[in-house]
Amino acid sequence: RYSGRVSAWEVWNEENIDAFWQPAPDAAAYVALLAAASPRIRSADPSATIVMGGVAGLGSDYLAACLSSGAAAYIDAIAYHPYAETIGVEGQPEEDLLRPKESLCRYLVTFAHWLIAQHTTKDLEVWLTEVGWTTCAETPPGLDEDTQAAYLLRTMVSYAATDVDRVIWFNLRDTWLNDLDRYGLLRLDFSPRPAYAFYSTFMRAFGPAEGPAPGAASFS
Repeated sequence: RYSGRVSAWEVWNEENIDAFWQPAPDAAAYVALLAAASPRIRSADPSATIVMGGVAGLGSDYLAACLSSGAAAYIDAIAYHPYAETIGVEGQPEEDLLRPKESLCRYLVTFAHWLIAQHTTKDLEVWLTEVGWTTCAETPPGLDEDTQAAYLLRTMVSYAATDVDRVIWFNLRDTWLNDLDRYGLLRLDFSPRPAYAFYSTFMRAFGPAEGPAPGAASFS
């Protein structure tokens, strides 16, 4: 019933951690799920993009295991979730954990493409299906709203200099599920945070643009 209405399907979410794949992550079992789901999606809508469920962090070992088990045959893109608090954390002082870590994030995009090339000749895309910062004031604390907006803009400008195919902000709006989930561009009452204005301005200015040249986007 969604044929022609939903352009992409992401199969599962953070299947590399036991919070979302119990009792423990299992790459072979996940690829079996892809093998069952992908043909049904293709049959219903051949034009749809099939995306591997975004892994928590980069999940490079798990991604490699899935690609070794034949995942590329069933997908058009891999995906991962480079939240600042989950990548490059070893040895980082606590006050640096939430910084955007732009150089590391750009390197991870390059590494993801390299990892794909080690396992398949298929030209898989690289999608970042979750990235963002919470403004939760509780434990673990997040950022103030102005810093969230600044980090969003820094992140978008930085990724514009890479060959990543999609960057998806988490989240459009806060939810009521828990106090930590204050990632939204909009608060729970739909009022906009500063990040909303930063995001909309960036998209108006650069959203339609494509810059394949290495110098098309710059950063400092």
